[in-house]
Amino acid sequence: MNEQDGQGRQERADAVDREMAARLLPHPVVRALGRWWETNAAAYAVGAPSHLRLPGRTGPVPSLAVCPAEDGSSLLVTGGSDGCVRLWSPDAPRTEAYPVLKGHHGPVSAIDLLPPTPTSPQPLLATAGSSDTTVRLWNRWTGEELMRVVTGTPLTSLRALPDGGMPDTTDPAIAFGGPAGLAALTLRR
Repeated sequence: MNEQDGQGRQERADAVDREMAARLLPHPVVRALGRWWETNAAAYAVGAPSHLRLPGRTGPVPSLAVCPAEDGSSLLVTGGSDGCVRLWSPDAPRTEAYPVLKGHHGPVSAIDLLPPTPTSPQPLLATAGSSDTTVRLWNRWTGEELMRVVTGTPLTSLRALPDGGMPDTTDPAIAFGGPAGLAALTLRR
């Protein structure tokens, strides 16, 4: 492969990245992550000083989300292969912003945020475990596990649905899936 082929391939890949970003940017979570990435990407590059990187953890991070902090800024939420969920402030990446959410036995494969409701003013975190086959609901500020559903099958994805996102109910719901298929449950908050 000559240098021009490599450069052309990179330019096409960059164009695809820009097109995907343009399609996704209207979503507020993507915008928040994009703003954070634009500000901090250089700090997390290979070879960057270690004081600018997130602290090491046990194994890879299979899931990532963004959620609002109490002060209106954004927090990174990481689901680790160690079964823990951690909340990080991009402004202070060497310390965890809130209690570590411990409970999954094996990797946390998916994370999403349930928005606040009139009856439940705090947003809640929903997580899925690939090895322990559970869907869990957490109070992100206290670290308390509020709900656990054992599905009996490995989970690879999870998505919080808005109020009224399921037929015949106005309650919020969580959809989750894996190799065995897709399921959902509604939540009364």
